Amino acid sequence: MLPSLPSRLAAAAVLAVLAIGGAGCSKDGDHASSPSRKSGSTTTAAAGAVPTLHFTVTETNDNGTKAPDEATVAAVRKTLDGWLASAVVAPLHSGGPAPDLTALFTPPALERMSDPATRATLVDEGMPAASKAITADVAQVLLSSVAGPDEVIALIGARIEVKVRAVGPTLDADVVHQGELVLVPEADGTWKIDSFAIHTARDSRP
Repeated sequence: MLPSLPSRLAAAAVLAVLAIGGAGCSKDGDHASSPSRKSGSTTTAAAGAVPTLHFTVTETNDNGTKAPDEATVAAVRKTLDGWLASAVVAPLHSGGPAPDLTALFTPPALERMSDPATRATLVDEGMPAASKAITADVAQVLLSSVAGPDEVIALIGARIEVKVRAVGPTLDADVVHQGELVLVPEADGTWKIDSFAIHTARDSRP
């Protein structure tokens, strides 16, 4: 059973305290910094192939309420890996637009992303194709769950850190995404990204 709207709003208030904070922003030419903890995927694409990168879940925090079960963590991770593949790796590799993201975001989140500046905090479009290699020095996530009064998990906060190196015929760049994604459950058991506060930095070199 999905949480009621009051439960989701109350949980959202709790997650607002947990979030890294600040509105999403995007900057070209500088690096976001935070302590490195544990390396994520470091897959390099073969010639012409799109690499597959995955998040490493470093920790789950139940905030004193019901902890998420393995199936919930797996579903959340599937959505986050889908964002990494579709919003980061795919457009970096092709140099073109990202594929359809409707399976990963709720309608309010998609509406918010209609603003180009907001979309740029989550989607790495508009850069030259990185067809030679895409690697992730860091691709990790810390999950925090919040349950409603009925002990049903209402929201999951995902504190992400992604540091990707992209190399192509005319591109040598580092791309960093750091911040908080908030995911909500769907009736079919999947989880979608409902809100976000992400800092993005892109540093390209000739």
